[in-house]
Amino acid sequence: MKSRLAEARLCYNQNYGYKIEILCPTPMPPMSEEEKASSRRLIEKLKAEGHPLAEVAGMSMDDPTFDDFLAEMREHRRQVEEDPNY
Repeated sequence: MKSRLAEARLCYNQNYGYKIEILCPTPMPPMSEEEKASSRRLIEKLKAEGHPLAEVAGMSMDDPTFDDFLAEMREHRRQVEEDPNY
């Protein structure tokens, strides 16, 4: 199986509670201000509950260079997948 660039989103599942959902093979659009506000509320709730990943959740949400970083990761992953001798 070929590897893919993974992106993460914090989500809630009725059966398992809060989790970070990994593996989004297509680039995600930038978050809207409404989505950022919703994410911040969720992160604050997780911190209050003592969730172990709460401290790192959303850490790059306001970083203007993060989309560039993800683009570089996608390009690198594409090169790795195309070159069997990488």
